[in-house]
Amino acid sequence: MATPESPQRHLQLLIFLLLIFVASPFVMPYYYGPTILNIIAAAVLLSATYAVSRRRSFFIFAISVSIFSIALTFWLAAFGYAWTFAYSVIETVQPGSFISLSSPAPHDLISSVMQLRYFSFVTLATVGYGDIVPHTPAARTMALLEAILGQFYLVALVGRLVGLHIVHGNEPRAAD
Repeated sequence: MATPESPQRHLQLLIFLLLIFVASPFVMPYYYGPTILNIIAAAVLLSATYAVSRRRSFFIFAISVSIFSIALTFWLAAFGYAWTFAYSVIETVQPGSFISLSSPAPHDLISSVMQLRYFSFVTLATVGYGDIVPHTPAARTMALLEAILGQFYLVALVGRLVGLHIVHGNEPRAAD
């Protein structure tokens, strides 16, 4: 195993950095291109943490936080798409439940779902641009519920990261 002073600790970081720069023009045009580049970027961050870390426990902590963040990100995406489905059901049952500045064609289902997906993620993040507005009481209730649950997600994420920091911050500073 390489020592902290060894240049081999930095070799992996260099390889991943070169890979991200060389691969990005070729991978980006594909459907899963951004996902592949994000995975490579995560590898770059983990190898950078390992390269500058003198303690093994810090590296394990960084991996734990990364895995937790990735899991919560996937959960957030699934959560946003579930709300999109709920909004689509409301719009189907009660047409005109959502009013927007640029309405899709009456029978254009794909554009309508894309617009509701946009509304879902904007509401989940509690940004609320105002270009799409829930008009009926059912739509307003669902949007309010999504905004509240989006804040619960944020509180859970920050609470978990602070908890991990407190637990790992009190460990003795002995070299591993």
